[in-house]
Amino acid sequence: MELEGERDMSQEHQTSSALRYYAKCLTAVAFVGIFLALQFSLWFGDNTVSRWLGMRADNAEQAAENAQLAEVNERLSREVLALLNNNAMVEELAREELDMVRENEVFFRFVRPQSERQ
Repeated sequence: MELEGERDMSQEHQTSSALRYYAKCLTAVAFVGIFLALQFSLWFGDNTVSRWLGMRADNAEQAAENAQLAEVNERLSREVLALLNNNAMVEELAREELDMVRENEVFFRFVRPQSERQ
């Protein structure tokens, strides 16, 4: 009887060790499957690495454009403040941009002939 008990224990030990082995293999296969699914999503899905790199480049271009526009805004703000505080600047701008003249003032414009313009 003792010999049969030892065989049963040995068989149970082999069975439980085989189950542990298969459980480890199944866990490893599951992890590899999850890893491959994540890699597929990373390289071929909606949010891929190449799309991310493209968005980084677009972001850099947009930041450069924003910096340039911020400089233009700053210049225009200074010009508006100058126009609000300085009547001489308003007059100068009216003369240059709108060709305005004062009352009783004569305005002369000299035009080159067509042959000299080219």
